[in-house]
Amino acid sequence: MVCVNMKIFDIMEGETLNRELDTDKLKKAIAILQDRKALEAKIIEVSEHCSYADYFILVSATSKTHAQSISDELQTLAQQKKHTQPEGYDTGQWILNDLGDIIVHIFLKEVRGFYQLDKLWSHAPSTDVELDQQDFELDQYDLVSTL
Repeated sequence: MVCVNMKIFDIMEGETLNRELDTDKLKKAIAILQDRKALEAKIIEVSEHCSYADYFILVSATSKTHAQSISDELQTLAQQKKHTQPEGYDTGQWILNDLGDIIVHIFLKEVRGFYQLDKLWSHAPSTDVELDQQDFELDQYDLVSTL
């Protein structure tokens, strides 16, 4: 992938994530997901298909506690500092964190497999992000070299 003018281009697939990213928020969200050991991260551009978000980030968690821990940390990035919990927080099976133009879906692995949002949004441009690398750098994905 290569980034030009703050946009993501997937040269291998020939698809483009068209909207400009809030690169600071995206970088912070990815760092939190890595720090909290989220699994199977995927960024999907949904701006052409829905009005309430530009990007979804889908991740998997190993347990309810793991999912809630990821969600707790992501809430520090939320634009609205309300004293409310994200949708699905209590059950911890599928938690939605609304970060404004980025919505992070945190699933338990079996729940992600059941709802198959990856498949539902397969028509939208997307990129997988490997969070399990020890020396993870967002720049290696060439999302934006100036993030």
